[in-house]
Amino acid sequence: MSFTVEEVEKLALLAKIDINEDIKLYADQLNLLLNYVSIIKDVNTDNVEPLIYILPNYNVFRADEIMPSIGQDKILQNATVVEEGYFKVPKII
Repeated sequence: MSFTVEEVEKLALLAKIDINEDIKLYADQLNLLLNYVSIIKDVNTDNVEPLIYILPNYNVFRADEIMPSIGQDKILQNATVVEEGYFKVPKII
C-alpha cells in the first residue's frame, strides 16, 4: 500500500488541514512511514507472550472499612461563611 498525491489531498481535506504546498513531499513521507510499519510486520513474534503492562499489575486499593466520620461541626469550623450547616459560596451563573 502506498499513498498517492490524490489520497493525501483527500486526507488533508478530511482533517481540515491546508497543505497546498509540496503535497508530493507529504505523500513520500507517509509512504516512508508505511514502509517502516511493514518492516515491523515481518518480526517473528511466535514465542513472545502478549503483554498488557510492563510491570506486575496488582490491586492498589485498600479494603473498604466502616469508620466513624469527622463530623459536620469539625468540617465547617474553618469555613469562611456557613449557612444552615453548609458552606456558603458566591452564586455563579
